[in-house]
Amino acid sequence: MSLHVDVGALAKVMPAGFILWGVRPRCRSWIEWGDGRCRGRVRLTARSIQGGTWTDVSAAEHRRAAEATRDALKAMQAPEPADLEHPGGDPMCNNYRLAVPANAIGDVFRDLERPLRFEGGSVPNLKPREDIKIGQTAPIVVMDEEGPLLTQTRWAWKGPGGRPVFNFRSDGRRFAGSRRCLIPADGFYEFTAAQPGHSRKTKWLFQDVERPWFWIAGVVRDDAFAMLTTEPGDQVRPFHDRQVVVLPLGAALDWLDLQKPEAQLLTADAGVRLAVTQVYPPPL
Repeated sequence: MSLHVDVGALAKVMPAGFILWGVRPRCRSWIEWGDGRCRGRVRLTARSIQGGTWTDVSAAEHRRAAEATRDALKAMQAPEPADLEHPGGDPMCNNYRLAVPANAIGDVFRDLERPLRFEGGSVPNLKPREDIKIGQTAPIVVMDEEGPLLTQTRWAWKGPGGRPVFNFRSDGRRFAGSRRCLIPADGFYEFTAAQPGHSRKTKWLFQDVERPWFWIAGVVRDDAFAMLTTEPGDQVRPFHDRQVVVLPLGAALDWLDLQKPEAQLLTADAGVRLAVTQVYPPPL
């Protein structure tokens, strides 16, 4: 398989003084990586800057750089089919909804003393949307050099074989080298088998018990975003064996700036209590 490495992102998690060259004819070694589900390898060379000159590093330093590189590559690897949610089966969270004005999103960051900027410079008119679907464009918040930015981005990038990657497993992963994002939502949907007398699947809406809206944690790749998933909480477990990572509004910078460990943030118990409502068929 081929592996595309974001060298700029990788440099942030490499040990100080080491640089990765993704494709270079005279590289000295290969680094192989794998997690039992997919494998790959890239050429790399590790060098150290000493007194303004490039010098070859020792074998121990090379090995240390290789280990750090391997860990970073695993954190940023393109998802294989095993990383997708239920390949060939029932997908999870392939619809969500948003009825939150842009100024309300901005208020969250104002309270956090990190003013939100808007793509294009003016506050957009975010029309209420009952069903945002895979492949559609939706607002997300990313962090750039100037701070948090609200931008319109497509949901789902193309994965292996052209399949859309709209959910991405967070379990055991590190995201320091990823472009993290927040997806504002006031509800997400899950689907179960059709009830007797109905041809369409039963549709369930999950919302925050205490607040009118929340964040879904995500990552951006190839100018598109995907939602992170984790083991389900008590409310979602009867409907699906996975759930999207839902964060309270005040945790915006915890994820965008990665102010807390991933293992603490990317769980079903991250501070949002969910309630479920049957949407279709309408309850009697």
